[in-house]
Amino acid sequence: NREGEISCPDATRFHLPMADWVGFCWRVLTDMRGGEVFVPRLRAWRLGDLAAAFDGLRFSEIGLRDGDKMHEWLIAPDEARRGQDIGWAYVVEPGEHLRGVYDYQPWQGTPLPPSFAYNSEGADRLSMDELRALLDSG
Repeated sequence: NREGEISCPDATRFHLPMADWVGFCWRVLTDMRGGEVFVPRLRAWRLGDLAAAFDGLRFSEIGLRDGDKMHEWLIAPDEARRGQDIGWAYVVEPGEHLRGVYDYQPWQGTPLPPSFAYNSEGADRLSMDELRALLDSG
């Protein structure tokens, strides 16, 4: 029997395959206007689910380590007021002080609700079959 360690089974992390990251970055580089932050639409997984996808391995829980987070945050609630849903991504536009430096052209999307927050805890999750397929392909 093989054993491993897991910090916290309820912690969540975002997931995006490397090829998709490259495509996202390329699109951002070609579409950006300057000063905005692009956030991809991502799915997530629980650390406990990922551990369970390793058939035949047992894990002991060691607790969060110094600097660990329970969940990843990509858009905090205070950033949502400058956020837009542009379909293929979220964009957090620069503040007025930066927009005034040059002729920034705002994105035409759907404004994010004031209470919007984007973190791995609330994101759609990969299924156990999808996690196992990721492990098999890597």
